[in-house]
Amino acid sequence: MRNKIHISNSFLVACLIVIGFIVYMLSFQNGLFWDDDDFILKNAYIQDTQYLPKLFSENVIAGAGLVSNYWRPVLLSVFTIEWHLWGAWAPGWHIVNTLFHVGDGVLLFWILKLLELQGYLCLFWLFLQLSRVQIQNDYFLSLCLLIKKCQMPCSHKVHL
Repeated sequence: MRNKIHISNSFLVACLIVIGFIVYMLSFQNGLFWDDDDFILKNAYIQDTQYLPKLFSENVIAGAGLVSNYWRPVLLSVFTIEWHLWGAWAPGWHIVNTLFHVGDGVLLFWILKLLELQGYLCLFWLFLQLSRVQIQNDYFLSLCLLIKKCQMPCSHKVHL
C-alpha cells in the first residue's frame, strides 16, 4: 500500500505565486517600450482625470491621438490609477502587470480545483505563466536578459 502525500492548497498557491514572481522578476528592470508609448506615455486620457469619461467611450489609444479597434475601459482605468501612483516609473508598471498575471494563475488554480482537475493544476498553471512570458514583449526581453546572463545567444526573432 502506497502512502499518499498530502499537499495543502495554501502551500500550492504559495509555491505558484513564488514561481510566478521568479518567472517575471527580470522584467522589473526593463523600461517602458513599444506599445507603451501609445498606451501610457503619450496617452493624455490616463494622465489627466478630466478625460475619465472618455476611458469608457473611446478606443484604448485615442488619448495618444490614434485610432484602434480595441475598447478596454477597465485596462485604461487601471492605467489611470497607475499613472497617478508612479507616472512613467517602469518597475511599478511591471510589478502591477506581474501581480495581474500571477493573480490570473491563482484564479485558474481554483477554477481547475473546482472542476476537479487537481492532477493538472500545477501543469496548467505553469503553462499559463510560461506561455505569457513567450508572448509578452517586455517579458521576451526579460528572457533575453536571462539568456545573456547564462552566456547563450539571444535573437529578437521569436520562432514558434
